[in-house]
Parts: sequence; structure tokens; C-alpha cells
Amino acid sequence: MGFLRRVAGVSLRDRGQKMETPQEVVLRTLEDLGAEDFEKFKWYLQQKGALEEFPAIPKSKLEKVNRMKTVDQMFLTYSMNTIKVTGIVLVKINQNELVKNLSNTISEPAGGSSEAAASGQSLQKSSTEWL
Repeated sequence: MGFLRRVAGVSLRDRGQKMETPQEVVLRTLEDLGAEDFEKFKWYLQQKGALEEFPAIPKSKLEKVNRMKTVDQMFLTYSMNTIKVTGIVLVKINQNELVKNLSNTISEPAGGSSEAAASGQSLQKSSTEWL
């Protein structure tokens, strides 16, 4: 089972009624940022070397784009690493509460499968690397 499917399989809305896709998780996270923090978020995505081993996104691809287009561009650029990149940038812009929420969102809910639990543990471990 692919990484994105595992993440989607363990991501739940707070209401517990609907599973979220990884794209929805990232979009919801970006929607929690104010305008200035969203611009800082995009700025970091454009900086070479700011995101560990991950490439920068060209400025032209993020200029004057909304949160949905930003999510699309992030998934085109980072694929299965988009949630990790999101966490890295959130730490850089001092949005540690959102990092915590992101980590909780992708953690295994109670009663899940052992495969999902293993993926949740690895994602949880990755989230501590963001800090």
C-alpha cells in the first residue's frame, strides 16, 4: 500500500465522519494560517536549501496563488513528502501548534490496523524531526 494511501487511511476529520486525503489535510492546515503567515509559508517553499534535501518551488509557480493551488503545487513537487515539508515549514514560521495538529491528524486512530499503526508511528517519528 502506498504512503499516501496509508496517510489517507489514518487521517480523520475531528468529527470522525469523513476520511481526509493528504491534500485535504495540507489544505486544512494552510487554511489555519493568516495571510502574513501564508505568505511566509510560500516564501520558504521558494528558498533553495531551506527545506533540507527538498527542492525549492520556483517563485513563478507560487506567485499570486491561493491555498488550493499551493497544495497542488506542493504535491506535484514533493509527492509523498508533502506532509513532511509542510511540517518543516510550519516549524520555521513558528506554527508549532499546527505542527502538533498535523502530527495528530496523521496518527493512527484507536482500533486501527497494525499496518496503519506502523505508518502512524513512522510519521509521528518524522514529526519530531521537524522540531
